[in-house]
Amino acid sequence: MSISLFITSLFLPMDYKLRLIGTIIMFPSGFLTLVWLYGLISALNPPYPSYDIGPLIFFAALTIVGFLVLRQGENNLNLLQHGTSLALSQLREKGYIDSFVLSNKLRKPVLEIRKMLAYAQKEGIIPFDANIK
Repeated sequence: MSISLFITSLFLPMDYKLRLIGTIIMFPSGFLTLVWLYGLISALNPPYPSYDIGPLIFFAALTIVGFLVLRQGENNLNLLQHGTSLALSQLREKGYIDSFVLSNKLRKPVLEIRKMLAYAQKEGIIPFDANIK
């Protein structure tokens, strides 16, 4: 991941940053889980027979949380792509964007659709002079 991509991804709204946050959480905790498992296996050898299961549970839980946050970020970005393409097709066909129809098609609240459209306008995907009803 390049530095410029990382910096530009920091300015995304929180819904669209979840993928980055999930990746930041998941990879180090997954690595630490593997390190702890290696330590557990080596601790089972005769010179060091004692071990503690607590860090394994913590790192595994942190890995799972990171994965779930990553998935939510992916879902939000997919919703943005799909919703923006539907909005652009409405704009071409009808001359305006109907946020109520979009919310029914995407099965999301109208406020979330309007927030998505505002973000798409800020990014230059949807024109600012588009009529959004």
